[in-house]
Amino acid sequence: MTIHQERIEQRLRELTTEIAKGNRQLETLEQRRIEIEQTLLRLSGAVQVLSELLDAGHSPHHSSPADSARADSSGPSALAAGG
Repeated sequence: MTIHQERIEQRLRELTTEIAKGNRQLETLEQRRIEIEQTLLRLSGAVQVLSELLDAGHSPHHSSPADSARADSSGPSALAAGG
């Protein structure tokens, strides 16, 4: 084997190693991208829920389940029954 062939083979090994290293980095980055995407989806969902809660709190007909229960027991049907 000549010196020239040895250098080519050495360079081939180096490049093969670099490709494997690059592929591992891509896999790591892809996993991180997925994790970040999932986090953003959770945050987006939380923002939507909180926005809806705020919107419901500012509506003129806002009532909690407890308010509804009180209204049911003291509403018109309760008065008609002598309540």
